[in-house]
Amino acid sequence: MKALRILSGIEIDEASVDLHHLTELRKLAIYKLNTKGSTANFKDLISSIEYLGGYSLQTLVIDDESSEFIKSLDDLSSPPKFLIALELSGKMAKLPNCLQHLHTLSKLTLSVTALRTDNLKDLSNLEALFSLTFSFREKGQDRETLAIVAENKMYSKGKVTVPADGFKSLKLMRLFVSGLVLPLLSFSNKAMPELERLELRYNMLEGLYGVENLAKLKEVHFTSDAKANEGTMTKDIVAEINNALSINGKTSKIIVHN
Repeated sequence: MKALRILSGIEIDEASVDLHHLTELRKLAIYKLNTKGSTANFKDLISSIEYLGGYSLQTLVIDDESSEFIKSLDDLSSPPKFLIALELSGKMAKLPNCLQHLHTLSKLTLSVTALRTDNLKDLSNLEALFSLTFSFREKGQDRETLAIVAENKMYSKGKVTVPADGFKSLKLMRLFVSGLVLPLLSFSNKAMPELERLELRYNMLEGLYGVENLAKLKEVHFTSDAKANEGTMTKDIVAEINNALSINGKTSKIIVHN
């Protein structure tokens, strides 16, 4: 077991979990985390991630519906400094502080509950980041998640703004949201200067502004999971984007998937 390099798809509950001995581990994926902060296994898992992060851990995936464990990542005295890919799913509005120290991080996936203007500002400082995804997988009517998304919209003054500059290496941005309204997204002038591909999958999209400000954008992909009336809204948004691109002399492709 000490030479194990991939530990994926595991569920962690109240049983003891000590992974300190897996010093060759490259990928750890926990797809169901059900543990409380006061338990010994919770503390063991935090300690294990901190310890393995100083060795060879490169990919970390945590699905934590309560986000109690995700919040505890701020307790790490040393973040996993060799991480290349990180995926955090849960009801989180604020980002773990340790994210700003992940200088080798290339691929990041977060819950859509973290899609906020202030979070994007913080993420823009990750100079190695190549791919950024915000996602949500519908699991029935989730009132808490709906409330967080609504509060985030109010916090960001009705829209989510991508800041100017930053995101020096970002080529791909994806927003995959099933069962929730994707809030209005606005790209500032000189935002994401290297972005080449933008993908959106949603039931309802409030709007998309400033696409013409993305200097190296090649493609924008729209996929609506909703019914026909939402298709009309998508057409209106696409028409507005095409008009803005034309005015600014841009040749980005707008692709609508049925």
